[in-house]
Amino acid sequence: HFAKALLPRLCSIILGAHKATRHLLVKWWSDYPAELLEQRVVAPMQSYLTKELMATKKLTIGVMNAIKVLSKVEEANQIGRKLPPDGFYNQLISEKMDVQDHYTAWRQTQDQPSRRHGGDGPFSFCSYPFLLDPRAKSNLLHIEARFQMEQTVAHARMEQQLYGSSNRTREDDSRVISGKQRSYGGAGSSSQEDPDGSSNRRQRRSDDGRKQLSGRGSGGGVERQGLRGLFFNILRSRFDSNAGSGRDSSNGGGPDSPMSIESQLVRREGSMHLPRPADCQVQGTHSDMCIVRVRRNHLVEDALDEIARQYKRDLFKPLRVHFIGEEGIDAGGVKKEFFQLLVGELLSPDYGMLVYQPESNTYWFNACSLEGEEQFMLMGLVLGLAIYNRVLLDFPLPLPLYKKLLSQPVGLRDLEEMQPMLGRSLRQLLHYDGPSVEDTFCLTFSVEMDYFGDVRTIPLKQGGEDIPVTEENRHEYVELMVDYLLNRSIRRQFEAFAAGFKILCDGPAIRLFNACEVERLVCGNPNLDFDALERNAKYDGGFTVSTPAVQWLWQIVKELAIEEKKMFLKFFTGSDRSPIGGLGSLKCIIQRDGPDSNKLPTSHTCFNTLLLPEYSSKEKMLDRIELAVMNAEGFGLE
Repeated sequence: HFAKALLPRLCSIILGAHKATRHLLVKWWSDYPAELLEQRVVAPMQSYLTKELMATKKLTIGVMNAIKVLSKVEEANQIGRKLPPDGFYNQLISEKMDVQDHYTAWRQTQDQPSRRHGGDGPFSFCSYPFLLDPRAKSNLLHIEARFQMEQTVAHARMEQQLYGSSNRTREDDSRVISGKQRSYGGAGSSSQEDPDGSSNRRQRRSDDGRKQLSGRGSGGGVERQGLRGLFFNILRSRFDSNAGSGRDSSNGGGPDSPMSIESQLVRREGSMHLPRPADCQVQGTHSDMCIVRVRRNHLVEDALDEIARQYKRDLFKPLRVHFIGEEGIDAGGVKKEFFQLLVGELLSPDYGMLVYQPESNTYWFNACSLEGEEQFMLMGLVLGLAIYNRVLLDFPLPLPLYKKLLSQPVGLRDLEEMQPMLGRSLRQLLHYDGPSVEDTFCLTFSVEMDYFGDVRTIPLKQGGEDIPVTEENRHEYVELMVDYLLNRSIRRQFEAFAAGFKILCDGPAIRLFNACEVERLVCGNPNLDFDALERNAKYDGGFTVSTPAVQWLWQIVKELAIEEKKMFLKFFTGSDRSPIGGLGSLKCIIQRDGPDSNKLPTSHTCFNTLLLPEYSSKEKMLDRIELAVMNAEGFGLE
C-alpha cells in the first residue's frame, strides 16, 4: 500500500525539485551502505515497478517517474560502487520487453538529438539500460546486427544484379587493410613509436628484437616469430605465386633467390599439403555472406590474411568459415571451432602481442611488442567478429580493457583488479602516514621497462627521473603511474585494437552495456548449470526423458569433474562456454543414433544436437563418450 500510494508522489516531488537538490540527493545516496541502499531504496522501487506493470500492463506516469528516479539511484551507485549491476536488473522488464519495438523507439530518440534529454520522444526501456539484464541487451545488440546484415546483403544483391562481378572493383581503401599496408605493413617498414616516444629506436629495436627472437641474423626469414613475420611470409609467398613462371632472376625472382626459397618452404609446411585459401576450390566471395577459408595447420596466417582481404562492408554479412580439406558445412559449429582455435593461437606467447597476468588470470597488451598496428587491429576485429556473429570466446581480458572500449575512464581501482599486488602497493603509498615518504620509498617519477633484456627508465613527466616522490606529490605520482600503465604505455596497441573492434561493434546498442556485461557478451556466463541444460533438453529418434540411456547420460555428466564437463559441453555444442542466458537457454537435442553398438557418439554442433547410440550399459556409454570427447576436433571424415 505504501509503495502504491506514496512512491509515485515521492518520485514526482524528486523530479520536480531544483537541479542542485537532485544533485545533493545523488551524492547522499552514493554514501549509503550497500545493504541500506539495496533494501530501503532499490528494492521498494523495483517492487513497485514490477507490481504496477503486471497490474496495468502499460506504462503509466507513475511507472515512468519511478524509472527516472531509479536512474538517479543508479547514477549514485556508479559513484559509490556499492551494488553490482545485477542489483538494478528488473526481471519482468528484461523478459517481457518487446525488443524490436523498444529498440526502434530508442533509435528514433537517438537519431534526433533534441529529444535525447527530456524531450517528447517515444519512451523506451533502452534509454534506461540498467534495468535490462545481459540477455535482454544481447537480444538488442543482435537485433541491430540482424538489421545491418539484412541491409548489407540486400545492397550486395542489388549491386550484383546491376553490375555483375564488376561490383568488386571498389576503392582499395574500403578494405580492412589497404593494399599498401598489406604489402609493406608486415615487413616492419613503417615507423612505430615507443611508449617513451622514440620512433627511431622502435625501428632499430624491431630489427634487433626480431633477431633475438629467431636466434638468427638475416638468414632466419622463415623462422621469424610473431604475427608480423607470419604476415610477411604470406605476402612474400603470394608475390611469388603471382609473379608466374617467367620471373627474372636478376630481380630477385629466380628459383634460388631468398624470396623464392622462402615461398617454397612455406608452401611445403604442413602435413596434408593443402592448397592455400586463394588456390582452393571454395569461392572467396559471395553476395550473401563473408567467407573465410583456412587450413588448420596454418590457422593464424590464413585467418588474418583472409580477414585482411575483406572489404569492410562484407564483414557485416553473416560469417561462413571453411576448413580447407574438411567436409564440414558451416551452419554455426564450424565458426565456433574456428574462433576457439584462433584465439588460443593468438594468446600464445610465441606472438608476443599480449602478456599473461597470473594474479588476475587475464591477458593485457604487451607494451614492448614488436608487432605493427595492423596486427592489433586484426585482433580487435576478431573479437568484434565473434560478438557480431554470436560466438563465445575463451578470451580472458581484464575489465579495464572493456571500459576503455566503452570510452570509460580507468583508474587505480581498475589496476587493483588487474594487478592486485601493484595496485595495493600504490594504495599503501597514498595511505602511508609514517616517516618521510621520500626516504622510506626512494621513488622518482619514472618507471622501468624491460625491452627484451634492455631495461629502460621511462619518465612519467618531464625530468621525472630526477624528481623524488614526497608526501606532497605522491597523489600525482600514483595518478601518472596508473595512467602510464593503463593508457600511455599501450596507447599504440590499444588504439589499433579498438579500431578493429569498432569496425563491427560501434553501433548504439553496444553503448547499453557496462564493462562487466561486455565481458560476459564475449566470454559467456561463468556459471555452468547442467541441471538447467537437462531440464530444457529435447529428445528425438525414439528417446524420451525416461529412456535408460538418457538417464545414464545425465548421471554421467553430473559425475564429471568441472574440466571434463567443459570438454563434454564443447563436444556437444561447439563451445565450452555458457551463453548469457545460461545453459538453460540453449536449445539442445539428444537424438537416438541406432541400437547398441561400438559406434562413438557424434554431434551437430551447429544445432546443439547429440547423436547417441542406445548403449546397453552405463559403463559402456561412459567409455564411448570419453573416447569421443577426447578426440573431438575437425569436421567430416579423415
